[in-house]
Amino acid sequence: MIDSKCPGELRPMAVSDISTVLMWRNHPSIRKWMYSNQEISIEAHNKWFESSRNDPSKTLLIYTEADIPLGFLNFKAINSERIAEWGFYTSPEAPKGTGRHMGICGLNYAFIRRNFHRVFATVLDFNVRSVTYHERLGFSKEGILRSHHFDGKIYRNVYLFGLLKDEWSALNPLAQTQR
Repeated sequence: MIDSKCPGELRPMAVSDISTVLMWRNHPSIRKWMYSNQEISIEAHNKWFESSRNDPSKTLLIYTEADIPLGFLNFKAINSERIAEWGFYTSPEAPKGTGRHMGICGLNYAFIRRNFHRVFATVLDFNVRSVTYHERLGFSKEGILRSHHFDGKIYRNVYLFGLLKDEWSALNPLAQTQR
């Protein structure tokens, strides 16, 4: 059973969040886990934001607690918008436990508000914290894409994780009441 309490809120990412999200994304403690671990310029980040916010398949969200931005979460809907890939990161200064809170809020958003059937993620093999994170939230490891990502030095495996709406509902009392 997952503690469904979410002490925070999710809100759409706004233009005023661009520099904060870029600062988080470019921080070495975040960047090292990304497919592209290069620093992103403000110009490239602005272009990404404009493209993403005008793409109906994408949802960009900011996680806050007491109105303080602590994380970024995004969904990309595919297959008639009932299946979505998610990605996320927290502020490098976020308190311990923020990622879990944000994940619970994000999955409640995905399965209750958006009525997704499935949420999936891809995780680079060396990101043990993300592997554990997904497993603790109830995701199943569904496969391995062997030597799938070249990081500039070596080919890396990519793990595939998935979580179905019914599985989340079984784990989360809040989701059970929203069926």
